[in-house]
Amino acid sequence: MDAERDIKPFVFPTVPTTIQRNFHGPGARQPTARPLERCGTRVLPQTHRPCSAPRLSRKFWGAGDYDAVAGRSAPQPPSLQNRMCVHPEFLHSNATSHKWPFGAVAELLDNAVDEIETGGATTILLDKLIDKRNGSPALLIQDDGGGMDPDSLRRCMSFGFSEKQSGSSIGQYGNGFKTSTMRLGADAIVFSRCCTRSSGPTQSIGLLSYTFLVETGHTNVVVPMVDYKCNLMNGQTQRLERHGSKQFFSNLSALLKWSPFATEEELMQNFCDIGPHGTKIIVFNLWSNDDGNLELDFDTNPEDIMISGAPNPEQISNSVRRANENHLANRLRYSLRVYASVLYLQLPDYFRIMLRGREVERHHIASDLIYPERISYRPQSCGIIREAEVLTTIGFLKGAPTISVHGFNIYHKNRLILPFHRVLSTASSKGRSVSGVLEVDFIKPTHDKQDFEKSQLFQRLMNRLKEMTNEYWDLYSNKIGYVKVPRVRAAPTPAPPVMLAIENGPAEPSERSAPAPTQPLRWQHGNSSCVNAVPIAMAPPAFHPAPRASHANREDKGGTFHGGAWHRLGRDKKKDERRWRHDGCVIQKEEGSAGVGWQWQQIRY
Repeated sequence: MDAERDIKPFVFPTVPTTIQRNFHGPGARQPTARPLERCGTRVLPQTHRPCSAPRLSRKFWGAGDYDAVAGRSAPQPPSLQNRMCVHPEFLHSNATSHKWPFGAVAELLDNAVDEIETGGATTILLDKLIDKRNGSPALLIQDDGGGMDPDSLRRCMSFGFSEKQSGSSIGQYGNGFKTSTMRLGADAIVFSRCCTRSSGPTQSIGLLSYTFLVETGHTNVVVPMVDYKCNLMNGQTQRLERHGSKQFFSNLSALLKWSPFATEEELMQNFCDIGPHGTKIIVFNLWSNDDGNLELDFDTNPEDIMISGAPNPEQISNSVRRANENHLANRLRYSLRVYASVLYLQLPDYFRIMLRGREVERHHIASDLIYPERISYRPQSCGIIREAEVLTTIGFLKGAPTISVHGFNIYHKNRLILPFHRVLSTASSKGRSVSGVLEVDFIKPTHDKQDFEKSQLFQRLMNRLKEMTNEYWDLYSNKIGYVKVPRVRAAPTPAPPVMLAIENGPAEPSERSAPAPTQPLRWQHGNSSCVNAVPIAMAPPAFHPAPRASHANREDKGGTFHGGAWHRLGRDKKKDERRWRHDGCVIQKEEGSAGVGWQWQQIRY
């Protein structure tokens, strides 16, 4: 019954392994002297059995062609029939969310940073290990946080479980460990020691191995795990057989065959440098690029981890290009030390990130800005201000205008999501070297934490950052050598002049004020005389040059007259008259035989 309640299916023994059933005293777990390679690289203990060449492709983007039939199918326990299974190919497809290897490393760093508040973490280590089984490099990530008990480790290896309830936690989805480790390498082994009041000190080992699943032909993801009780006072450990000895030794056999460690003693030695609590992750069988080289370059810089194929700025002869390539905005794309230095906006003074034996110095991008300004922004949703105020620090980068870098560094809950994100796409030099820093907690990042969800709030933020860039450029571009061009506003279009009917005299067209409505003609009862008609002799002067005779036909066809919306009524051929209608009145124009001497008369319509 206990085996049926296990949340993970057990693995049947694949290789018979002789294991002594007794306690492992402190003498068996004393730290052994580990030889060092060049650059202080750690070397895993020498194993005594060869490792056959795997069928799995060592290239990440080609490792998704999984064929369970090609390998020998592993028997499945009956308890799997009523469980939802995850196919091993999902490990690879799930990891493709990380297009960039450093994005996967950042996920593992996030787990350690989250332990600052919950587990009291003070240090995280990143280093290179050598797997003596096949001589290939491996990646080590270790922290001194609270660690994981047996149940927590199983939830970590599962999909969708997240125990991070704190609002300040970076991780939220319970998917980061799987996507990040499987993006960096085909296999990962986890060692974790935890001390709880209920169960006391425990230490657990788990193996998430894509190679193991492919080579054994599994059609669902199985994770071999073993647990121990430990006494921190005398260093003794005792096997914790939670679901019987058969399952324990089945899982242990798989660990010893598919991990870099051939014996149980070698497994236990990994807890020697963990301390009373903490977690160690070793990612091995690292992926290669299309050229056959490892994606992670450990050799170019002995104190850094680089992306293979990174440019060397020292080989660039042009000084301007060399200065741009040496800028932080470009170096963080292929240097883990540079990327880790700006990955977090704020960290406690006591917390350290140790990369290959040397501490990563934190760098605040806002300190690189000259002529800085702080601009407040309050996001709105449905016209209502719902979020807290966001302060954006904006300025020119040091070295402007030589540095052709532009963009904002956008953080979410203390974590850098978008480094130097461009908001202007213009062929001109406008916005050159303008950068900024801001933290937006009201927008959700994507699962890989390398972008934001394209919501309405995000689009509004981008529009506001674009406005900030234009406004800042107009104010301060002259300080870095650009000529300040004043904005030229187009003159307002004057209103067309209007002839008004008045009682005591001719109407003068207004130049600045809006035209008044035309007064209708008032006729006197009993006769046909108009009270407010304007005699021809008192008609106002023409406010446009008189049209020439050659323009007559063009005026008739167009139906317009010098900027006014005059509509043609008709034409009397006998008197050569043209009548035009406008606002209920008709202006009659009489033309002499020579085409000159136009006269204006307002008549009733």
